[in-house]
Amino acid sequence: MGKYRDYILNEILCSCKNFLFNNIFKNNNKCYHLYALEYALEMDKILTLEVTEDLMRDIIMEIYTMDKSFILRKILFSRGLIH
Repeated sequence: MGKYRDYILNEILCSCKNFLFNNIFKNNNKCYHLYALEYALEMDKILTLEVTEDLMRDIIMEIYTMDKSFILRKILFSRGLIH
């Protein structure tokens, strides 16, 4: 979850435009989101949320259609994880 956009990523892929650009034009397979994820995994600073498959699908659809998920932000806010 970013300030203006949210991204979908795992250890090797990211949905941001920089990841795509870096892969195509720079032959670099990482964007700064992947470096941040790598650091968070090393430092054990990962937050895990359990949601239903339908809710996950809705969150992913929001990210791809609106660049951010209001559903995800609402969940995190209601649990006191963001302000």
